[in-house]
This record gives sequence, C-alpha cells and structure tokens, in this order.
Amino acid sequence: MEILVAYLLGILTAFKPKNHYTDRNPYPNERPKTQTPSDRPVAVMCVPPAESDEERTNRKKKERREKIKFRVEIFSAITLFCYFGVTTLIWLTAQKQTTLMRQQVVGTQGALIALASPTWTNETNRFHFVFLNTRSGAGVVTGSIIAFSATFQRESLPDRKPIGKPWTTQFSNEPVAPRGQYEFDQSMPYDIPKTDGANWPGKEGLSIDAHYIVDNGFGDISSEYRCFDWLPPLNLKSPIDNSSTSVGGGIGGPCPHDISWNLTKFRNDLAKGYTPQP
Repeated sequence: MEILVAYLLGILTAFKPKNHYTDRNPYPNERPKTQTPSDRPVAVMCVPPAESDEERTNRKKKERREKIKFRVEIFSAITLFCYFGVTTLIWLTAQKQTTLMRQQVVGTQGALIALASPTWTNETNRFHFVFLNTRSGAGVVTGSIIAFSATFQRESLPDRKPIGKPWTTQFSNEPVAPRGQYEFDQSMPYDIPKTDGANWPGKEGLSIDAHYIVDNGFGDISSEYRCFDWLPPLNLKSPIDNSSTSVGGGIGGPCPHDISWNLTKFRNDLAKGYTPQP
C-alpha cells in the first residue's frame, strides 16, 4: 500500500501545473520602457512683458494717427464726390443752355424746305416739282436737298390696280436759298392720262410716291414721304355765276393717299349743275 501511494505521488510530481497567468513582457531579460516625467510634453504659457510708459505712449499716438488718417480719407472722398456732382451739374446746365440757344437760332434761321404738289405740262408731257424754303426773315440760312426720289406708277381707275412697271427718277445735293426755291422737271416715258369731261376721271390715273431728305443748314437732317395721285385735270363751270373750278391734277398728302373724296366732290358738283369744260 505504501508502495502504491509513493508511486502515485511520483507521477503527480512529474507533471508541472500550467501557469494561467503569463508574463506580459515577452522579453523578461529586458526592462520595460516607461515614460519619465521629463519625457512628456510640457505646457508652456507665454506671458508678455509689461508695457512700458514709452511703448504705451507710442501705441496711443499710432492709434490716433490711424483715426485721423481714416477721417481724412472719408472727408476727401466726400469732397471729391461733391466736386464731381457740382461739376456735372454745371456741365449739364451749360449743355442745356447751349441746346436752347441752338434751338432758338435754328427755329428762326434754319431752312424750312417743303415739297409742293407737282404740276403737269400738257404740251411737253413733263412733271414739274418745286421745293420751297418757306422760312422768311433776316438771317435765314441756305438749306439743301440731300436726296430726292419719286416713283411713278400707272393705275387703272377706280380699282387702282398697277398698269405696267413703276418708273423712278431722282436727284441729290441741291441747295435751296432763303425765301427761294428749287425746281425740277421730269419728262415721262409714257403719255399722261387724259379724258373728256363726261367720263372724268377716266379709266387711268397715276400715283407718285416721293421721298426726300433735307438739311436745314445747321446739320439737322430730316426726311419726309409724300404721296400724290395724278388725275386728269378738268374745269367745271358754275351754273350760278359762270365761274369755274378745277378738279384733278396733283392731289397729294401723307402716304397712303385716298382719292375717294375727290371723286365724291366731282359727283356732287355735277349734281349741283356744274358743267365740265373742254
């Protein structure tokens, strides 16, 4: 029995119990490295030195100079703005006075050019245009006709449909003296429509579309369109005092022009007893 107990004790002593708590340091022969207080970052607080009296005085002087400089800059900007505004106002006033003076001079001395209704010469089959400088008085300047263009178109009556192609005439750069006129004659490539009194205005008329550009002598340019309807001229004799009146000819006005009023007046005159004259 003792031998068995001794044998079991020998077996138990042969096995070394397992240590559940291992050393955390894998290198037991080396000392663990630890941070000493000298190795840690040190917080440093910088305390500025006390400001001396001289430095305090210089600082206050600098701040005072900065304030004065800022105020001077603001004052300079305001002064410059006011100067610009006053200068602009003076310039605008001067321009307005100059414009008013020029308008007054142009209104009294500038050429006023207008186109009169064209007339027709039976014998030569020509149209006669007259431009008048209607401005009168002392100091009136000479104007000029920069460009003139007139387009003639034969038309059927009373529906006013075009007959054939239009025909154009033109001229440019012609002066018109004060209280003077410029005359322009134009022969036609076809006969002017004619008719007798009984069938007036007949079956054919002529429209004239005119456009002209003029200078009043002061460099002011203006343009105008005028339209004329040429109906064969006819004289009517009054049944009361044998006086005569005429219808037809160059009837003009702003574009487009309407001849219905002239036709109505002719019919009314016939109803009143007016007699067409050859």
